[in-house]
Parts: sequence; structure tokens; C-alpha cells
Amino acid sequence: MAHWKKISGGLSGISVGSRSNVWGINPAGSVYRFINDDATPWHNVPGAATDISAAADSG
Repeated sequence: MAHWKKISGGLSGISVGSRSNVWGINPAGSVYRFINDDATPWHNVPGAATDISAAADSG
């Protein structure tokens, strides 16, 4: 069972393909990837977007 933890910041969209494939977008269009093993779990990645979608991990 997953345990939710509130963190600061705000996302306008989030997409989950699996436990290790979680992506988000904020209102400014910045893209973030969630890395559960880090002290700071949300990492900004290069680029910008207006929507986000993730699929299941392959093999």
C-alpha cells in the first residue's frame, strides 16, 4: 500500500506509469520527474510542456 506525503510546490498535472515512472508538470510548464530514492524527490528536467502522460515501464 502506498503512503502519501505532502511536499511543497504545486503541479497542475501528474501522470503515473508505474512506481518508478512518475512525471509532473507545474502551471508554468516546467516538467518534473519523481525519483523516490532521493532526499529531494521531484527533479526538474529540461524542456517545457502543456500536458503530461506516462506509460508503464517496459520489460
